[in-house]
Amino acid sequence: MAIKKRENKNKFITLKDLGEFTEEVIFPGVERIVEEKLEEKLEEKLGVFKVEVVEEVVEKIERRIIESNDKLATKIDILSKELAAHGSIHHRVETQLDDHEKRIKTLEIAKTRK
Repeated sequence: MAIKKRENKNKFITLKDLGEFTEEVIFPGVERIVEEKLEEKLEEKLGVFKVEVVEEVVEKIERRIIESNDKLATKIDILSKELAAHGSIHHRVETQLDDHEKRIKTLEIAKTRK
């Protein structure tokens, strides 16, 4: 073990070693620091803007929901009116059929009496 330690102390740093160390350690650290600073600056400069954008997006979504609900309510209203009209017509037809049955019975009775 003591020999390896001496070898490590006497080992020269190559450009390859320095490049690998830079890519693995220095670049990620610098990148993290730069990103944090950028985020801080963006928050300072755009903080109010972000809130306004979010509020605008929420308002647009609310408007779309209200519009779609209005369309649905209109369609439901139309369908309920059509259903009511259909029910009324259906009742009228049933009443007329019932009248026909009474008329047929009356005619049959009249025929049998003759």
